[in-house]
Amino acid sequence: MKRREGRRGGIGKTILLMAVMAAVCSFTAAHLYDLAVKVGMRPATASKLPTYALFLGMAMGVAIARVGAVKEIFKALAAMFALGALCWFAGVVLGGILVACGVSDEAASRVAVIGFIFGMLVGSIVVYAVGHDIAGAALTRFRARGR
Repeated sequence: MKRREGRRGGIGKTILLMAVMAAVCSFTAAHLYDLAVKVGMRPATASKLPTYALFLGMAMGVAIARVGAVKEIFKALAAMFALGALCWFAGVVLGGILVACGVSDEAASRVAVIGFIFGMLVGSIVVYAVGHDIAGAALTRFRARGR
């Protein structure tokens, strides 16, 4: 059988994305249990969050694999987090240099947090630009159909 080439991936890629997104969402939801209880959610309901997140992650995996716009948004989000992590690491290095120069540990440890926030803010510009392009293309298609 000949493999179909194109913009969309195969079934293996879809299954892999479903598994990865389900694992990431379930892991995140499991670690948010305490926060959910603190904000007023009943413990019985909060304990079901990882299961709901599993199915949400699977749906997101299918959407990423099959819908080009969703894939672009998730690429932009991944770039935002990667930029935040890179700036956090630069802040850790700068904080180490500041400690070596005699600055207090508390002040130097804040440099990494500030670097992470800065990286996330700069990365959010990328997410906004991608979302704006996708919305503009959808609006153009919508207007073209109306004629």
